[in-house]
Amino acid sequence: MAYKVEYYIESTPTRVRLISRGVNCPSACVKCEDSYEDTYHIFFHCKTTIDAWNAANVWHLIAPSLNQFDNAPDVIFDILQKLSASQVESIVTIMWSIWKSRNLKLLQQVSESTVTILERAKHLLEGWRNAHRKQGSLG
Repeated sequence: MAYKVEYYIESTPTRVRLISRGVNCPSACVKCEDSYEDTYHIFFHCKTTIDAWNAANVWHLIAPSLNQFDNAPDVIFDILQKLSASQVESIVTIMWSIWKSRNLKLLQQVSESTVTILERAKHLLEGWRNAHRKQGSLG
């Protein structure tokens, strides 16, 4: 599991990662203009991300891991180990929605509110849980 987390997070095409692979692009965060857009910044240090975590009332679950680790894979793996399945589902879904919001800003110049980011995550998670329940009732 740890390998998968590290692989997926470290293969995320952030601006810093793209530059390291020879792509000519700015290194600044798409959302907040911080000078260094890597996965750690996008998911845990960008102001818009922190606003989303606070609005979802899960920042207190994430912050202790940030005090222990300085990279996204270690933070995420620590969260996966410490939290309940329901909490992990919520956090992972919000992370996906944060990434989607970042890409909408980059590719379509669409700026989303924290509410929009969290509503999308909520609907995605509800759909996933409903599908999962239906699969369970078939077997």
